[in-house]
Amino acid sequence: MMTANSKTESCQLENHTESTVLDSSHSPTLEELRIEIDTIDTQLLELLAKRQKVVHAVGDYKRARNLPPLDPKRWQSMLKVILSKADKQGLCREFVQKIYDQIHEYSLELEGQKDVKKALSSANLGSGNSAETSRHVLTLGIQGGKGSFNEEAAMHYCREQRLSPEIVHIEYLYTSPQVVQAVAEGRVMRGQCAIYNSAGGWVNETLEALKSAPVKVIEEFEIRIAHSIMMRPDQNFSQIDTLMCHPQVFAQCARTLAQKYPNLKQVSGTGDLIDNARIAEALANREIPDNVAVMGSKALAVIYGLTVYEDNLQDMHDNLTRFLHVVRF
Repeated sequence: MMTANSKTESCQLENHTESTVLDSSHSPTLEELRIEIDTIDTQLLELLAKRQKVVHAVGDYKRARNLPPLDPKRWQSMLKVILSKADKQGLCREFVQKIYDQIHEYSLELEGQKDVKKALSSANLGSGNSAETSRHVLTLGIQGGKGSFNEEAAMHYCREQRLSPEIVHIEYLYTSPQVVQAVAEGRVMRGQCAIYNSAGGWVNETLEALKSAPVKVIEEFEIRIAHSIMMRPDQNFSQIDTLMCHPQVFAQCARTLAQKYPNLKQVSGTGDLIDNARIAEALANREIPDNVAVMGSKALAVIYGLTVYEDNLQDMHDNLTRFLHVVRF
């Protein structure tokens, strides 16, 4: 039975959670403000715990029906609504997006299969998959060429999972459609594609490739990315009038390029030439005109003998790109 005192305490607590010291007529003390922050933090943690229980239930539901952890359309729609609400609350969109990126990544960990051994098992390791070889345990097809951000992401993944380079063979497939097709046909055990960037948004090439494809997402992770302008040593930048790279690079560097290089044309190639690494290779081999410079990872300059004209052209300091690993159903 609730006593009079407990009823009073309950009412006081309820009133406290519905109002803040900022609503009071007197100027709050520092101690009162700190108590208010502590109360709000407790409420946030309780809501996160409640959300986590629901995420667990979603994961159970998807696993029971063999559904992939990631639903790009659902996440894209949800994030749009969240950022709109953030605007109405006067919150910084970038701040809110970073928070929800972390929440989303952890939710996928709860829903999916982050353990590498389970993931490799899901990829039919040792079951006669045509992509398996006697020398390599994992054949990974990536959306990029040698020196691409996708290769950087693959190396990062191997380090994080403590996978020796000797057991991982990378197939450079340049485009998301080619990656997904190779996975579906069993030519590679896993495929890796970029799916989202904190500045450039969703990678449409990957979203389109995943539509109705007989693959499922088993991993998701992100790395920081920095963009450079590169050209051949014999080129003079005064003669450069065109930048060529993947559309995502232009999206991630839009403000910086508008300020520093407003007169340079921005073009993206087709087929394999949509990939920055393939463009860099073509530039080095004089397969594209001398008035063109390439953008991408400065690792390309080392690999293809190019000169870095300027680096760190991305609009955001924390320019994060999320990558997916997919396997065949």
